Amino acid sequence: MASEREVFGVPEPPEDGWGPHVPVMQGRLGGIVTILGDWRGMCGLQLRLFPQLPHPSERHRPRCRVITFLVAMGISAAFLWKAADWQKMGHRGRSFIARAPSAEEISQFAGENAMAPVRVYVGRRSERTARARAELALLELIRAGGFEHSAVVVVVPVGSGWMDPGWYDTLDIMLGSDVSTVAVQYSYLTSVRSLLAHPEYSVEQARELFEVIYDYWTQLPRDNRPKLYMHGMSQGVFNSQSTVPLRDVLGAPNNGTLWPGSRFLSPIWQHARNDRLPGSPAWMREERALDVSEEFRWFPVMTMFQLALDMAISLQVPRYGHFYVAPDYIDAWAEVVQPEGWSAKRAAGLKAIFERRPAPL
Repeated sequence: MASEREVFGVPEPPEDGWGPHVPVMQGRLGGIVTILGDWRGMCGLQLRLFPQLPHPSERHRPRCRVITFLVAMGISAAFLWKAADWQKMGHRGRSFIARAPSAEEISQFAGENAMAPVRVYVGRRSERTARARAELALLELIRAGGFEHSAVVVVVPVGSGWMDPGWYDTLDIMLGSDVSTVAVQYSYLTSVRSLLAHPEYSVEQARELFEVIYDYWTQLPRDNRPKLYMHGMSQGVFNSQSTVPLRDVLGAPNNGTLWPGSRFLSPIWQHARNDRLPGSPAWMREERALDVSEEFRWFPVMTMFQLALDMAISLQVPRYGHFYVAPDYIDAWAEVVQPEGWSAKRAAGLKAIFERRPAPL
């Protein structure tokens, strides 16, 4: 009986497999699969070797025209004219600027004629060095009147430059738009890939931004300057925590910090873990959330394996794991900024606004 190779006309392979060379067709297919399979890795290599080149995802953004139109219509009037180049912001920055809550939406909650909040975002390609980008952010913040508001928030984005709408939209409405937010992009890659491709960029950029903003802030009259806050999420927490030179800010400390989603690498997280009371927290003995089964018990290895599986999908279910949404930030921000006249009723009203809002794109 003829073999399958004889029926389909496939020649017998040499005794040593493919021999010293891979056939041309298989080699080409393998090369294509390798390139496509590690496209993001190729982007990371590009950024490491040529950091000023645009990321491939930034070269063609048809939605930019839509966002530009929205800004031109006055949705974020503070950025109609700016020193920070619109195209060089990257699509993360353009989205952050253009999708700020409108003055009408803010006024409905604040009960007054609110202005559009001040938002400053400097893209990675705006300048060649971290210091120059930080100085550009400061100039833009001054130009837009950012220090005339009651609060300034210095933000370290996640690796891709993404700014979570859940935290900055809630703060804008909570404070009646009397807040300015400033951020500088340090990478186009996801947090994990940016750590692998250029771990030094993120910390350097975060330090430069904080130093430039803080130095200017301390030169303002103490009784006539805005409150200064810091914020970072996930990898941004690690980078933000690395920016605070405690000995240098003791004389004029910032007014508060919000660091959700702190990773195990962050120094403050490690300090809290290492210096805790032995055996604490007894988290399986505490009152459980409604969605945690009472049958969940501790077993060596098995329990940690179950938690590891949960972590693998921790970005898929809103309000669980590492997936934060707007209502999660409201109580936290209220504790940090202490809004005047804040109450449980006000908090519930703001949460209701964001629960009705469509999910951000």
